[in-house]
Amino acid sequence: MTDQHTINYIEGNGISVAANENPDLDLWEVEIANETYGLYVAKGDLAVATGEAAADRLPAGTDGQVLTADSGQAVGVKWAAAASGDPSTDTKVWMPLIDTDGSVVLDDDEGLIPTLIAIA
Repeated sequence: MTDQHTINYIEGNGISVAANENPDLDLWEVEIANETYGLYVAKGDLAVATGEAAADRLPAGTDGQVLTADSGQAVGVKWAAAASGDPSTDTKVWMPLIDTDGSVVLDDDEGLIPTLIAIA
């Protein structure tokens, strides 16, 4: 019999694995650690990168808030109030107006600016 010793340790992507031989019990003791496990405490929690191979917990925002990029925050993002307005009338997708022959209808004499129409 030999003394207990560590044969391997693997770490990467928030997971580490260590294996130790226990000859007295004729088995291997394996320890698996998940470094990101503690980041999820409540419903809606997000894990956000704070640097290379580093993460932190961002608790869920309140109802109606949106996730916003903010380089001044330690985690680079924050929850903020959504922009005001009515999405059913304020949010539009614009596309060029197409004539019946399939050509784009242009808005200027040089033929550079297409006429745009709102798609609600």
